[in-house]
Parts: sequence; C-alpha cells; structure tokens
Amino acid sequence: MNNPQVQRALHANSTGLPYSWNMYCEGGTDYKHLEMYANDVIPTVSALLKRHIRVMLYSGDQDLMVAVTQTRKIASKIARDLKLNTLHNNRPWYNGKQIGGWSQTYGRLKKGKTVIQLTFATVKGGANFVPYSSPSEALILFKAFLKGSPPPTRPS
Repeated sequence: MNNPQVQRALHANSTGLPYSWNMYCEGGTDYKHLEMYANDVIPTVSALLKRHIRVMLYSGDQDLMVAVTQTRKIASKIARDLKLNTLHNNRPWYNGKQIGGWSQTYGRLKKGKTVIQLTFATVKGGANFVPYSSPSEALILFKAFLKGSPPPTRPS
C-alpha cells in the first residue's frame, strides 16, 4: 500500500501527503483471544443452563473479532456436554421477508413439552456488536428469546 502506483490505482492518498500506510493489527492477527473467550464462556453458560436459565448465543456473520464458527463450536460443545437435544437444526430465521440469519436450538423434553434451553443464532450482515450493526435483527432475536421460542422461521 505504500507503493505510489498501488495508491494511484486505488485512488488512495490522492493528496500525496507523506505518511506510511500500515495494517490495523500491526504484527499480524493474534487469535489467542478466541481460545480465552471459549474458556470463559463455556463454564459460565453451562452454569446458567444447569440452573435452568435460558441462554442465547449469537454472532454477526461479518464479525471480525469472534467468528460465527467459534460461537457455533461453543454452543455445540455446551449442548453435547450437557446432553441437550438438538430441537431445530440450522434453519433460517426471518426479519420480515428477508432471511435474518440461521439458528439452532437445543433443549429437553419437560413434562411432555419441548423446552428450549440454548439457542445459537447468526445475524446476516451483523458485525461484532450486533445491536448496533443490525438493530432490527437484534430486536427480533431478543423478542424470541424472551418468549422462549426460536426466531421466526417464516417470512412475515
């Protein structure tokens, strides 16, 4: 990016000011935080679920800090460790007529009724702070969580 030909081709630094372009993350990207995140989240979420407190884990699919795949792995590990059943497997959820993302729910049969205990959801176009980057999608997920239901699976 410091090459003048590259800058011209990208219409970058058109003022010709002297500065050196560098990456946002100098020295490369360190993904050790993902392992630390998982080590913190798994015991906490597991403890909540053991107390019968419902949990929703969600990730924006444009999140550069915590990838959707990492959150999905965490949800799957927790469900497996706690022997939760997969109730709804990787299906789309909707924001109006548009797909808002994908969701998976885990739970148990309780007194003959299916009870959702853990929901994993992705948010299409969502970034690291989903309520900021995708507020309408975040509201839909929040409402579904409060109702104890999966996110809407049909366009409205």
